[in-house]
Amino acid sequence: MLIVNSILIIVAYFMLGKEEAIRSALGSILFPISIKITSYLIPYISLADVDILVKCLFGGFLYGFAFGLIFKSGFNTGGTDIIESIISKYFKISMDKSIILVDGIIVILCAFTFGVEHMIYALTILVCMGIYSNKFMLGINDDKILFVTSKKSSEVRDYLAKHYDYGMTLFNAEGGYTHHEFPLLMVSVKRNYYYEIKNHILSIDPNAFISVSNSYETVYTNKEKRNKVKKA
Repeated sequence: MLIVNSILIIVAYFMLGKEEAIRSALGSILFPISIKITSYLIPYISLADVDILVKCLFGGFLYGFAFGLIFKSGFNTGGTDIIESIISKYFKISMDKSIILVDGIIVILCAFTFGVEHMIYALTILVCMGIYSNKFMLGINDDKILFVTSKKSSEVRDYLAKHYDYGMTLFNAEGGYTHHEFPLLMVSVKRNYYYEIKNHILSIDPNAFISVSNSYETVYTNKEKRNKVKKA
């Protein structure tokens, strides 16, 4: 492992840059140390009676959560993670697809040693890990994006500005059937306030049309300060 990681860190230096190589080296050191430390917990945690499929799904979720946090912070754990980062960068594919591609090839090859059944379970873990690592890298339902059309659009805007200090974007839209022009309001709202905002908009205009989508990340000025704002 030391020899392979050393070679891959050198490759990372030339293909990913000096900073990425340093982070890869740090991950290559900390990852096996962490495994060694947590291995002492094994006698105290018995999963012998747990169905193997449940262990695969839960393990894949935990793997995805952990790797998502690591990749989001700009680090990796060395080894195949370096190869996956290189493929993701140069082939312009998401990290989850890169993980499934590289580790998937390894898992399939391991079928010749451990058998097809173990390969299938390993692929189950791998798919879960790839999906959830990507979700945790992007974030999960941090905000909601509301698209609102209403005959009382100005009252809706006043309400959001007065009570939540939200910035809003107004589009000039056109009905596809009627060809009538109308204002389309777009606003990013905190998940905690979504239901009360939606209900209040409908109380202003029961005929308002509201379309909602998840926003995995919202970046704007003074975000931390404005996250706490809710005017009385």
